[in-house]
Amino acid sequence: MSSENKRPGFISGRQVAYVVAGIAAVPVFVGGLVLSAMGIDMTGSKKAKKASAASPAAPPPGPSLAELIARIQQGAMFAIDTNILMESAYRGALDRFLEALAARGAHITIGAAQREEIQKLRKAGTPDQQSKASAASRWLTAGTQRQVIRFLDASSGRRETYLDDVLVREARAHLAHAAEEHAFVYVVTDDVELTGRLYSVPLALQRDPATVAVVAGRQFVVLTSQSLD
Repeated sequence: MSSENKRPGFISGRQVAYVVAGIAAVPVFVGGLVLSAMGIDMTGSKKAKKASAASPAAPPPGPSLAELIARIQQGAMFAIDTNILMESAYRGALDRFLEALAARGAHITIGAAQREEIQKLRKAGTPDQQSKASAASRWLTAGTQRQVIRFLDASSGRRETYLDDVLVREARAHLAHAAEEHAFVYVVTDDVELTGRLYSVPLALQRDPATVAVVAGRQFVVLTSQSLD
């Protein structure tokens, strides 16, 4: 979810400025309303904010599966949005990703804000959300048992309301301070607004737009089907 309330289909002047600045390097929007890099139609429908798991997948941007895991091991920022963890259509891809991490002796981290978000949905969401959040929690537990997922403790004195804000802030901090050869952000999400915010980060920092790759869930399915060889 986003901390900002926007009318369906409305794009702010600030968002347009980000897109114009980065369109030569990252084809995020086409015609102002189509997120072509992810194949998502933004023609004013509120439902278009979240990509459909049943839609045909465009090739995933960024590195191959083997290259992604190598970058994670070298210190790249990696995150899977809660909307991906709660989508049953992606369960096979998520399980394959755990297998790939285990095969390479790698691990990913899950922050306190995301764990709190999932726990809140388990306890106070709709019956459907509670069921999906429970499945996401079981996946996280399976990953920790295999030692391919590690939980991060909450930062003292700072609590975030929205996971989107946490991911954008962490992406900015990573690109601002990481060594150039390790500066890379990879996020899996079906949230179109979050995707736009993340792609704006390297532009605001005057970094190479290729330092950020945002992959939709159906593209993650394609990615995790790749061989590690």
